[in-house]
Amino acid sequence: MNWPNDFINKIICGDCLEVMKEMPSRSIDMVITSPPYWGLRDYGFEQIFRGKSGCDHKWDKKIKKWHSDRGAGPRKEIFDDTFQVKGTRNDFCIKCGAWKGQLGLEPNPELYIEHLTEIFNEVKRILKKEGTLWLNMGDTYGGSQQGGGDTGLSKERYRKELLTYVNKPQRKLMPKCLLMIPERLAWSLIQDGWILRNKIIWFKRNSMPSSVKDRFSN
Repeated sequence: MNWPNDFINKIICGDCLEVMKEMPSRSIDMVITSPPYWGLRDYGFEQIFRGKSGCDHKWDKKIKKWHSDRGAGPRKEIFDDTFQVKGTRNDFCIKCGAWKGQLGLEPNPELYIEHLTEIFNEVKRILKKEGTLWLNMGDTYGGSQQGGGDTGLSKERYRKELLTYVNKPQRKLMPKCLLMIPERLAWSLIQDGWILRNKIIWFKRNSMPSSVKDRFSN
């Protein structure tokens, strides 16, 4: 694609990371986006993050080591399996450590934050010095992760499998506890040089009704 003729006043469908690589640095005035929230919806689209270019990937559900210092997570997290929503993939390359799956359906919040940080660092590259990013990001409750999406599992089975997933010691995701996803992402971006100027509350006059009885409605 050629800048700017193939971009201005056009709707471009594609992997945002790949599309942004076609844009020159310091060329965009403003970015407005709402990425998939973590663990809430199956969009039926997968992609590959990280890993080595040219690797003949060998995918597996298990990985022995995964390194991250994002989202207030540990530097090295070790796990022997991943939670997988029916109908979606959640694979790691046993050769290079690449991950194949849906953005928003990572096996833990730390990997989700790492992927979003990679995307927004590319956004930072293409923004002008005076450019702004408007980012809409919702949170997730530990032990819920249902969000109206179709998981392909019965509610009872889904809850049973999910609680098994979140209660594993290495994940430390407490049921009913907000996972602080927006704050984790903000802190990760700040570490990479972003400036957080405002946190804007989305005030809805006619919000969706909620059946919760042990906390305030959103």
